Amino acid sequence: MSWNPPADLAYADKILVLRDYAQRYGLRTMVETGLYGGRGSGMEMRDLIDRYEVIDSDLDQCLAASNAGAKVWYGDSASADRYRGATRIAQSA
Repeated sequence: MSWNPPADLAYADKILVLRDYAQRYGLRTMVETGLYGGRGSGMEMRDLIDRYEVIDSDLDQCLAASNAGAKVWYGDSASADRYRGATRIAQSA
């Protein structure tokens, strides 16, 4: 069964839905395509997930997310196989 959220779902509500799914189904990995303001939904769930990776085609977004501790790939998420052509962005020390 799929769930189609309303287009105007508030960010806080989106996080609640994602947290509920992670807890209910024991999800420990999240892969997110696209960031907004250098942040992704998974950053709000670090206490629930062990592995969080994001891919985005905007270098500035990638660098901001990397500085926040995510494993970040810079490139096109539409690639057919695992991050083909994407560049791994190293986390800041």
